[in-house]
Amino acid sequence: MLRSCRHALTKTSRSYGRLASCLVTCLLSVSLSVTAMAADHAAVEPFRLQLEAPIKTWDEAIPLGNGLTGGLLWGSENTVNLSLDRGDLWDERLPELYLEDNWNYDTIRQLKAAGNQAEISRLFDHPYNHVPYPTKLPGGRLVLRLAESQRAQSFELEMRQAVGRVALSTGRLECFFSAVQPVAMIRHWGPPLTYEFLRPGGLDKLGYQPAEFGAADGLTWMVQEAALGLRYAVVVAGKRSGDQTQLAVAITSNRTDQDPLAAGKQRVREALDAGFETLLQSHRRWWDDFWSISSATIPDPRLQRHFDKLSFVWFGYGRELGVDPGRAASQAYRLPVHTRWYKATLSHNTVLVDRQSQQPAAGVLESFAAGHGDGSQAAIPHVVARCRDAYPGVQQRRLLCLLPAYLLVADVLTSDESHQYDWVFHHRGQDVHCLAADQDADFKQAFPGAEYLARTKTGVAEGPVAVQFVAPPITTHLHLAADGPTSVIVGDGVGQSVLDRVPLVMLGRRAVSTCFAAVLEPVPEGRKPTVTAVFQDTSDDQIRITVRRADCEDRVTLDADGKVTVVVDEK
Repeated sequence: MLRSCRHALTKTSRSYGRLASCLVTCLLSVSLSVTAMAADHAAVEPFRLQLEAPIKTWDEAIPLGNGLTGGLLWGSENTVNLSLDRGDLWDERLPELYLEDNWNYDTIRQLKAAGNQAEISRLFDHPYNHVPYPTKLPGGRLVLRLAESQRAQSFELEMRQAVGRVALSTGRLECFFSAVQPVAMIRHWGPPLTYEFLRPGGLDKLGYQPAEFGAADGLTWMVQEAALGLRYAVVVAGKRSGDQTQLAVAITSNRTDQDPLAAGKQRVREALDAGFETLLQSHRRWWDDFWSISSATIPDPRLQRHFDKLSFVWFGYGRELGVDPGRAASQAYRLPVHTRWYKATLSHNTVLVDRQSQQPAAGVLESFAAGHGDGSQAAIPHVVARCRDAYPGVQQRRLLCLLPAYLLVADVLTSDESHQYDWVFHHRGQDVHCLAADQDADFKQAFPGAEYLARTKTGVAEGPVAVQFVAPPITTHLHLAADGPTSVIVGDGVGQSVLDRVPLVMLGRRAVSTCFAAVLEPVPEGRKPTVTAVFQDTSDDQIRITVRRADCEDRVTLDADGKVTVVVDEK
């Protein structure tokens, strides 16, 4: 996935490419946090992962495998994909440059000392960016097309048995990669399906010849000639019995079989003769033995949790900017700093309510768009998530939206009673400045975890708030839209140790409901920030945020259903 992201970003400007890399971490942090929250409440099924359909890309799929071969189960509507792989499929060719005597670490050190970045790039960056090998080779994709009446509803992984399932609008589908036989098995209930192989398009970049496809005697196959004499085959066989279709899939190569096609044909025939249920029973016995040998359980899963629901981390310009101090270089679990800082909500980039840590809670991912990284209106990456139970009686909805020059963070807090809401953000750097925070203050006894704050200043802003985090060669400018009086606390907190200090800001409001709409814009030395102001307009149906930049405006709208609309460069 990261390699795909890298290629996508090369289409954009260099500055946007660097900034866009932050979104991967932002979205993963939020998405994984939400997934973990949901898993916390699945105590009855702690080893069952369920994802709602559609799954539109392979890198978000259900993973299956048996050590040597594996697959990714994903799809949408009436199409189910199984992306196939085998661990020993590699193009091991080396660029000629790698074989030169000076292609080593000593050369890097010498060039670094001489300040010769151009030669470092020629020797060590250029081959990676322009020579497609050495690289892992994908096996291909098996595409199953079901009847129009059968639509994918959800995908599930039963981890203890290594079995994947697809719940359909009518019928279902199961798949596993046998732990005892070198085959994958698929069982489908419903009308007859059709299937085909798709050869990976990336093989063309390696200069390979087209694959050989064939079908005979109920078998379908693909054979691919690769570099350095490697030859591999993917073979599938199917049979129909009553309302069931069974498929057997084998991925073979001449690294282990002299004739991979013949070996694949033999394996799928033998697997179909044995049948899905017979192979499933032996597969389950293997996994039962595996779990009986060694496993670890924690009586109360909440003991491992950090109270960091809807938190995020942020990377840009090749460095960590928005840092999550809830991780230590060495976890001293018996010391107060672990429970009162590293584990506490205060040390995460989220919202405190009444200056207390969150309660164990589940969350919901409302919408997600990875975007295309080209900065167009249709390609703006964003994520929306909500949490109702972290603070009883309070709902938080968070929007992260990455535009070419900045990250927008919007938090909507709603309740039936008045609360103290504190928007917390930690940023790696040397210092933090805010004109509104002009009074020295000591908060060591004010609320839990405050004893780990230092160099604190405070004040009150009646309108919008501007904060600067100084982290040479980057200064991040934070703009918060006005929504009534806002208390401001700046200072620093604990990082990887009590000696590692990380600047932070706490922006607080006392209200029944409120919205924090903030823009984070990282600006390199020698450049000027582009954002001049942020405004918000909230109603029961939506929140609209306007970001004013030089001679234009961006508008981001979040509606009650989680839909995000972005209009950029509006004159």
